[in-house]
Amino acid sequence: MSGQTGRASRGGVQALWPSLGDWVQQSTLVPARPTIGAIVSVLLCTSYQTLLIARLLFAGTTLDGNAYAYTRDWYGALVVAFIAIGAAVLLIWRSRQPLAVLLIECVLYATASAVGMSNYLLFPLLFALFSCVTRPPAWQVAAGLGSVWAVMTFSAFTSRTSTGFALEYMGQLLTAFATIAVAVATRSVHSWQRTRKHALEEERRSQALARQRDRAVSRTRIAAELHDSVGHGLTTIIALAEGLAGTTGDPHVDEALAGINTVARESLEDTRHAVRALADTADEAEEDTGGKVETDRAPSDDAPHGPVPSLHEWAEILPVLGRVRALGVTVVFTETGRRSPNAHLADLCFAITREAVTNAMRHGDGLRQLTVSWDHGDDRATTVTVRSIGAPQATKRTPDYSAPSPPGTGLRRLQRAVEDTGGTMSSGWATEDEWVVRAVVRAAAHPTPESPPNRSAPREGNP
Repeated sequence: MSGQTGRASRGGVQALWPSLGDWVQQSTLVPARPTIGAIVSVLLCTSYQTLLIARLLFAGTTLDGNAYAYTRDWYGALVVAFIAIGAAVLLIWRSRQPLAVLLIECVLYATASAVGMSNYLLFPLLFALFSCVTRPPAWQVAAGLGSVWAVMTFSAFTSRTSTGFALEYMGQLLTAFATIAVAVATRSVHSWQRTRKHALEEERRSQALARQRDRAVSRTRIAAELHDSVGHGLTTIIALAEGLAGTTGDPHVDEALAGINTVARESLEDTRHAVRALADTADEAEEDTGGKVETDRAPSDDAPHGPVPSLHEWAEILPVLGRVRALGVTVVFTETGRRSPNAHLADLCFAITREAVTNAMRHGDGLRQLTVSWDHGDDRATTVTVRSIGAPQATKRTPDYSAPSPPGTGLRRLQRAVEDTGGTMSSGWATEDEWVVRAVVRAAAHPTPESPPNRSAPREGNP
């Protein structure tokens, strides 16, 4: 029991030392101009010293000792009044130079003690001691306390009072200790106020960064939706217009299809510029916040709570593949295993498939066959494979996946989202005319609730 008590005591002391060290090392910034409190204290001290000298000059007696004798001559009275009142006026500089003012007050107090007039300079000394303890760093506080102790010891030795050295010494030290106690309390209050101010400023800064991050996340989600939904729709329109061009036999219809194709391509280019601008804004916000901005839909249970907008369901891929089939492309869709109820996993698998299909239509010349497979494993992972077969590699324009692109768009955004789940994603040529996109997407350990019915559920079936 005693051993536990001893360990607890040592732990308490070890925990106390850092706090005590912080309190000792802290110092208050020097104000740009004297504060109201400093001015009021100087006025009070000056008034007290003035009244003290006035009483000595006009109502002094022999009981005042040497002070009475020195003030009987006009020049002596002038010197005493100048020193006593000047010691109080000197306190106006104690905010900027607390140690220097205290040392000057100590010299004046020692000089006054030597001639038996220490009582006339005690009040300014205590004010200077108070300022030296409340504001400066630790070494100045130590120097000031040492100076006051030395000068009070000297004053007690030179005192000619009837009380004796011990009582005089104890009286002066108790007066100094009382002043130090008030100064320590004031220093602690200043420290608490400064700590609270810093905490409030840090909280406001954190809130501002959080708001900035939320805006960046919102912008990148909009960019992703533009890239995925609008980009895919415009690409489908372009493919349909090009597929119908020259087959109608009507020049007016062909001209209209050419106009549709031109407008769709211009709109697609404008969409790309908007997506890049939003992504660049998100990058700047990420640099400002000093952290990573989550720009992707990740199938994780750590996602923010509440309704998640525009989460795609598993069955929504069927209309996408149906539109590709309408272009005359052979589309095969296979799915094995049991679908996960994780709404984020379904949304990410849908986004990967749609992006791969869109790229196949956009970059593939003579696209003939498209094969999509979803394989749901028992380890809460889904393998997405998209194979597009078109013209031979030597005669087709190779998709430039190595070209720089802004984060948060296209396959690069999706690859980062897949890697965030602990999965993998790759793309490349399997043969000279077959391009393959393959992703292994993992779900969280606990399934998230299914997405809210914010979309109409398409009819299940193979397109």
